[in-house]
Amino acid sequence: MPTERHLSSYATPDITEEDIAAVVSVLQSGWLTTGPTVDRLEQAFTKTVAARNAVACSSGTAALHLAYRALGIGPGDTVIVPVVTFVATASAAILCGARVVFADVDSETGLCTSETIREAVDRARSDGHRVKAITPVHLNGQSVNMAAIGCYARDEELFCVEDACHAVGGLQATSGGTAKPVGSCSDSDVAVFSFHAVKTVAGGEGGMLTCNDMEVARRARVGRNHGILRDPDTFARSKYSHDQTGAPNPWYYEVGQPGFNYRLSDIHAVLALSQLNRLEESVRERSKIVAAYEEAISSGGDMVRPIGRIAGGQTAWHLNPVLINFGVTKRDRAYVMKHLAQHGIGTQVHYMPLDLHPAFQLDREASPMPGGKGYYDRVLSLPLHGLMRPDDVEQVVTRLLESLHG
Repeated sequence: MPTERHLSSYATPDITEEDIAAVVSVLQSGWLTTGPTVDRLEQAFTKTVAARNAVACSSGTAALHLAYRALGIGPGDTVIVPVVTFVATASAAILCGARVVFADVDSETGLCTSETIREAVDRARSDGHRVKAITPVHLNGQSVNMAAIGCYARDEELFCVEDACHAVGGLQATSGGTAKPVGSCSDSDVAVFSFHAVKTVAGGEGGMLTCNDMEVARRARVGRNHGILRDPDTFARSKYSHDQTGAPNPWYYEVGQPGFNYRLSDIHAVLALSQLNRLEESVRERSKIVAAYEEAISSGGDMVRPIGRIAGGQTAWHLNPVLINFGVTKRDRAYVMKHLAQHGIGTQVHYMPLDLHPAFQLDREASPMPGGKGYYDRVLSLPLHGLMRPDDVEQVVTRLLESLHG
């Protein structure tokens, strides 16, 4: 059973000839950064997710940072973050000067719930924290119950930022009783996405912020470009801002609040736009691969099974994690990963709980996180991407079970 190179990573970009032609067209255009292609990507994305505003930026991390800043989160504030997520969900809040308190997750899905968020908010408030926002994370492609979480956030007057970096193309049930695209912000203030190289929409790098509040979008746009203001209506009148006739000077701009260089290049934007055009097909093909995994893994008995499934909506799978009962196997996770790697099969762990990282141990809660630990101790992400075929799944699972039997 020879393994091809496309299984050597848990996620491999699916780059087509159309993608390559799109990038070449931008290289030949003479406009490489934050130009018309970025505008086109933003317009297309608003239609994809049914949101009023989409603000492109350099990464999903940048989108998180811009979102927190645009909502006014800063020193003295606390943000609730699931204990199982990528570090950026928490670090972007800390870089705003805020503190982070962790919420536990469901041990079967890795997702936070309205109950675990409520517990974290109550715990933080009892410790004297001024909780200002919650950041539910859609993990692996599955969406949290935003209807319940959004309702709780509104009742508690908390901002809600959806970390949807794994979930582009998915649908979620809303508090209005309908299913809407992830990113519509029907039950949140802001949603953020990533166009990292291993995502379903891969721009190499890149991110997107969506919202329905025009002022939040405006703040994010200003913040991604050093805080530069070019609207004459916002200028403080001076001898430099306007000429003798009262007309704005063409070179003049102001910085009201320092920002960042979080701009997205047209090169990354056009690749993301090209991939966005086939998003529905990509989601459909990934779902077929995940279904094939689910069937194949059923032969693993008590040793291995898929992660728990969330009812409602439609999952746009980004990762394909399974839960392994290492207590009944003859091998530990390190052995399994090394064995698969020897056969050309790449795997990864998503994610080590944040309270285990030295950077976050100053904010580590005395309260245990049994759900996060239960999920982390068993999870392993198997290959999932657009280049895979159904027979690849059989090969991966065969080698996985081989490693577990020892």
